[in-house]
Amino acid sequence: MSALRILRSGLTSLHTSAFRAENKDDLKYQRPNLGASPLFDLNRSASEAGAAGGDVSRSQTDSFESLKTSEFTFKTANYKTGYRKLRFLAKQISGKPVQEAIDQMEFSSKRWARNLMHNLASARTNVARFQGIDPANLIVSRTWTGKGKYTKRLDFKGRGRAGMIRDRESHIRYQLKEVTRKPQVEGPAQRRNIKRFNIRKKIWTPMKEAKPIYNPCPYYNW
Repeated sequence: MSALRILRSGLTSLHTSAFRAENKDDLKYQRPNLGASPLFDLNRSASEAGAAGGDVSRSQTDSFESLKTSEFTFKTANYKTGYRKLRFLAKQISGKPVQEAIDQMEFSSKRWARNLMHNLASARTNVARFQGIDPANLIVSRTWTGKGKYTKRLDFKGRGRAGMIRDRESHIRYQLKEVTRKPQVEGPAQRRNIKRFNIRKKIWTPMKEAKPIYNPCPYYNW
């Protein structure tokens, strides 16, 4: 019985080896697609394509270029005030070009307007220097305020009592976005684009002399 089992196992192994020898070409290793391959295979395929004199597929280059953004986020320092008070400054510069936002902060009477003006000027310089973007094409696309650290101190009162004072701090975050400017139209065409403005004059028409009199008075108005 044991000899029969050995014979069967030997036949099975011979059959399997013969099948592998016949289908040797089908068992070759195939490189997976780019979507299923790991990160190292992506770098390997790109290097092989460059070494062979070919170009990397356009889809990969497009995906890399799509990662480039034209929005840049900046944050001010923590000011010793509440975030609800800073919200007025944030609304004042939101949606305006950078230069106009700087002008608004320069002539604003708010306490922290001058600090925000210097922060906007520094952000504009950094974007123009390191990103190569024209400052005339930058606008403040989004603004929002946030809380900072709250420091506590004692407020001593009479009769051995004391309270707690919290000194609030808050900051402003904003995004600078690059936009393409449309050419400004000068002359009458620009005036027509203004809402509720009509450059044409009304045609003069005489008064209606045969207009009927409704509800006449029973007496004369001398």
